[in-house]
Amino acid sequence: MNAYVRERLAEDEPADPAELARLRRQTREELARVLTPEQLEEYLLRYSQNANQLRGQLRGFDASAEEFRNLFHALDPLDQELQLHAGSTDPAATARRQELERERETAVRELLAGNATRTIN
Repeated sequence: MNAYVRERLAEDEPADPAELARLRRQTREELARVLTPEQLEEYLLRYSQNANQLRGQLRGFDASAEEFRNLFHALDPLDQELQLHAGSTDPAATARRQELERERETAVRELLAGNATRTIN
């Protein structure tokens, strides 16, 4: 992934978000071949872009470890697919992206519904 980003910078071009998503997926597949499922999950929860993004989105919301894990499990597959469609202007990809965004919003709403009375810091 670093080599790809360096190559794009050398060409004075931005990195393609969909290509970055494909490279991240490839890395996950390679890790899955050498790590146990538990080790892979722990790695993804701690170091994946999607987990880091989720942490940022939850800033100010005191999510428990269980809530974070549940959100990650629900959102990670959706986010991976969303990232693969990033930047595409194809009407089918655009429609799929909108559908995935709705699914993501619904998942967040359902998972956090029990915490509606919690105060955001």
